[in-house]
Amino acid sequence: MNAALRWTSRFIAILMLALSLPTLAGPVDEAIRARLEPVLNSQTSRTPQAVAEFYAQRQWLPVWDETRYQSLLSALAGTYEDGLNPEDYFLSLLRNFPASDDPQTSAERDMLATHAYLLALEHLFHGKVDPRQLDPHWNFNARQFDPEQGLTLARQAVEQGNISGAFASARPTQAQYGTLRAALARLRTAAQNGGWVTLPAGPTLKPGVSDARVRLLRQRLQQADLLPAGEAAQPELYDATLVQAVRRFQTESYLDVDGAVGPQTLAALNVTVEQRIEQTRVNLERARWLLHEIEDEPSVVIVDVAGYRVSYLRNGEVVWQSRVQIGKEYRATPIFQSTITYITLSPGWVIPPGIFRNDTLPAIRRDIGYLARNKLHVYNSAGQEIPASSVNWAQPGNIT
Repeated sequence: MNAALRWTSRFIAILMLALSLPTLAGPVDEAIRARLEPVLNSQTSRTPQAVAEFYAQRQWLPVWDETRYQSLLSALAGTYEDGLNPEDYFLSLLRNFPASDDPQTSAERDMLATHAYLLALEHLFHGKVDPRQLDPHWNFNARQFDPEQGLTLARQAVEQGNISGAFASARPTQAQYGTLRAALARLRTAAQNGGWVTLPAGPTLKPGVSDARVRLLRQRLQQADLLPAGEAAQPELYDATLVQAVRRFQTESYLDVDGAVGPQTLAALNVTVEQRIEQTRVNLERARWLLHEIEDEPSVVIVDVAGYRVSYLRNGEVVWQSRVQIGKEYRATPIFQSTITYITLSPGWVIPPGIFRNDTLPAIRRDIGYLARNKLHVYNSAGQEIPASSVNWAQPGNIT
């Protein structure tokens, strides 16, 4: 659709609205119009175009009567549960903005409420941060949505008094998003209650040992809802019940599941609740970037790079999971989306030159047994397998 046709369509839509809305009723309408009508054709105004178009659709009529206004304040406060900051949507300012008989003040209050409303809906729908500014290689396209249609739906929700419904519709509808919101609420409750127990460093805690730190381990796992509350008969004994709780914690944390509390498990247990809160807020933002894209896809494969997991989802439910190999921080796994056109089962694999040079070769030089432990075979330039002991690993030459 060309620009002229778009503006013609917009004019027709506004004209049709004018037939169903009352004419200008008072000085507040005039104040809104005087402030926003120039914004429609401005390229430099600090007031968003969407706010001006919102009122143009309404023939500049104010919208936020007291009932709608209070519903908006409640919905804005609820963005806290999404990991967002309600103050980004002027919550305190709106709460303290007095109702007034002065037309200019009333107009400013109404326009600020609309700005907050539209901005919060946009952040819930697309995310607050543009991921392409964080990673230039990001190739996930933001969900396509007609801005005119979105503005109309937002306006209709206000006029119908369905503010909470508009916010609910803007959020991702997948179960994963609800799970993250619930997790954030639990973490914040834990923080309000003083956080989690910290386990001191020490030897690996193994099944069957008695150690004063085991009592703290029990408390920590009870705080994670992985162990029933209450004092055990032998609180310092690492018994079978505690082993199972540790194994569940390791599974949820994507750790090696051995039922013992070694350095990695200890480090995961000692991550503070505040850190977990921030991680969950980040994941909610990522969910807003991604989940809208896949909600109409019946089958999706998602690689959790941080968790070393790949999951296959069918109709939103995880039906298969597996561990995956992930690159190191200095040689990161690329983040991308693509259509899967074929799958190779049990593929042959040759170590990429960079990994061989920087990781594998130094490990072999330290201990040639590295090859056997990792089920690696050595081939010469002709593709023939040769004994590892026949290679001068100081200068291995052309081998794979």
